[in-house]
Amino acid sequence: MLETWRSLERMLRRYYPQKLRSLNGPALTRDLKKLEETIGITLPKQMKDSYRIHDGQTATAINEMLYDHEELLSIDHIIREWREWQEMAAGGAFSYKMPVAAHGIKPLWWHPLWIPITSNGAGGYHCIDLDPAEGGRRGQIIHVDRRGAARMVVARSLRTLLEGWSVE
Repeated sequence: MLETWRSLERMLRRYYPQKLRSLNGPALTRDLKKLEETIGITLPKQMKDSYRIHDGQTATAINEMLYDHEELLSIDHIIREWREWQEMAAGGAFSYKMPVAAHGIKPLWWHPLWIPITSNGAGGYHCIDLDPAEGGRRGQIIHVDRRGAARMVVARSLRTLLEGWSVE
């Protein structure tokens, strides 16, 4: 993950220095453990490695969001968003919603093993899917929206997502 991040940082330094400045420093081991305890699962190595480089970002404007108006969430922000999804699901907010899931994604509105890693601030998220449907891949990145029914795969892994973002 280090080389993937270095490549992305080079591109940001050249074209989008404000985005580079918005990246946080590394996550602490205790923060990663807190996330694992909250979700009740061991995080994939790629995710841990990535967050040990940058614990998301602190974007205060749209032009600072890392990619396509998506803010890379910090560990604390992931926990807040995950808990909010869980509370909404427990309260029945998704009971009558019928998602349209792409191949390899479980046809659910929300799954507790979908870990939000980006947010567009309007209900759209990229999540690491830790419990894919048949034909999917554990660790695939999926797009989930609270308002929209479509569930789609956007990258095979966190590494390929970041590599896609680093293309100049």
